[in-house]
Amino acid sequence: MPVEFYVHAPMPDNSNERRAACRVARLLYQQYRDSEDHLLLVVNVDPAQAAVAPPAHDLTQLDALLLGPNFVAILDFKNYFDPIESPSAHGAWYAVTRHGAKKVLGGASENPLQQAYRARAAWSAYFQQVSAQFLAPERQQALHKAWPHLSFFLLFHPYLNARSRLPALGNADHWFHPRSIDQVTELAYALRSPLLRLTPAECRGLVLHGLRAQPWDDMAQLLPQQVLGYLMVSEPDSRRAPVRYPLSPFDAMTIGRSASVQGHRVSSAGLSLQVSGRHAQVETTHQDVLLQDLGSKNGTYVNGQCLEAGQLVVLQPGQRAFLGNTDSQACHIWFEPRAWYGDSGNITLVTQTGSS
Repeated sequence: MPVEFYVHAPMPDNSNERRAACRVARLLYQQYRDSEDHLLLVVNVDPAQAAVAPPAHDLTQLDALLLGPNFVAILDFKNYFDPIESPSAHGAWYAVTRHGAKKVLGGASENPLQQAYRARAAWSAYFQQVSAQFLAPERQQALHKAWPHLSFFLLFHPYLNARSRLPALGNADHWFHPRSIDQVTELAYALRSPLLRLTPAECRGLVLHGLRAQPWDDMAQLLPQQVLGYLMVSEPDSRRAPVRYPLSPFDAMTIGRSASVQGHRVSSAGLSLQVSGRHAQVETTHQDVLLQDLGSKNGTYVNGQCLEAGQLVVLQPGQRAFLGNTDSQACHIWFEPRAWYGDSGNITLVTQTGSS
């Protein structure tokens, strides 16, 4: 398989970082499983939890490391969907919410860009030091000055808000890439480092000997699985027919009236007008369907309760979630598991229960 998955240190099942890492794995698998290019993804590189070789004391934790034929990139995940603003590359970054500004975390650094500078310097020095363990002498010499050319993907999950105003990046512009998480495949395709280019065998040597990572067997087994089921979207008041979307493990889709939604675009008629531009997101784990409100104006309702912005809930089979209004004619969604369908693809369980 042209995409290989590794894990360095264990991740909690319900962490934001794990959800983001699984999403990246799904996207890379979909894009590169039949490609001639070879990519390796290593998640949760944490020297404080698991040893690297040789041990080092100044290394930062990495959410992930992605190695391709033309680049090596550090991946950092940020769990924000509000606009990100900062007047200066050296000052604090803020997520501008309906309730005020919230500082964007950058580890021990002032902001994500300073965090990237620190991580890039520490890990480029480490890879240069440890390269003798996985490179032939002539390749070690050829790549001696290449390691400082590490790239850095700052990936916002679920997305980087289009209204964000990031500071001018200066010389970092060619290696520091703030993007929505779903743009990781575009970055992997387009990025070309002038010097840091490793063969698949050299990439594997860095992962296994330089990091002492282990194959991420769970991910390799889960990604080829069939669909978990289907997300149904109904807009009775707009007189549109219900739409059915297949959901696989570690999928994600947004729902709203904006043309930029990656999923279902709600109509601009009737009660659907109360749905925000980017109203809600649905994402899956290996078995559950998760729903979160994306700071909508009129709210997302499950069991009659309005979700807080960013709050994650498990959408149970058949359970209705209403967007913008709890009226039965308003836009609403529900999940139908694959087990409800026969081999023909026709639903076999007619009654789906759920309250507003």
